[in-house]
Amino acid sequence: MDLTFQELKDAVRGLPKNDQEEIAKATGFGKDDSQQIALADQNKLLTEQVEVFKETNKKLTAKITAIETKELTDRKDTVISLAITEGRILPADKEKWEKRFDSQPDFTADILAEQPKVVDLTDHGTGDKGKGPVEELTADEKQMAKMLDLTEAEFRANGKPTPKKEGE
Repeated sequence: MDLTFQELKDAVRGLPKNDQEEIAKATGFGKDDSQQIALADQNKLLTEQVEVFKETNKKLTAKITAIETKELTDRKDTVISLAITEGRILPADKEKWEKRFDSQPDFTADILAEQPKVVDLTDHGTGDKGKGPVEELTADEKQMAKMLDLTEAEFRANGKPTPKKEGE
């Protein structure tokens, strides 16, 4: 319960004289009321400022947490995507590595950086649907693309003939 200075002063005046003297000795109450009033006002102002600082601190803490979470999520995506692209982990294991990263980010990033290649992606691809290096067409394939009036990219996508089976 917060009392105003005046309420406190009135409460003290309602006490027996001996009690008033004891309180006056202990607190300096009754000597110079202007000093106590100023201190009480200053205390109220400081209490309000503390509340403003607490609220500001909560907001800033929430912002910092959001930024750190986003940075960690971006780092996780980068580290795991790179490991998949380099063939250090299989795409099927992505979820498992994400969980490991969530529990121990630095340790998991270090492990993935040192992990030997699991699969040679030059033969198997990266699962990026052909966004990797493009294989050069042979001379015969280039000639065939020209005869079909296709660019090399169109020929790669659509025009490569399938090898004939014996007896066809």
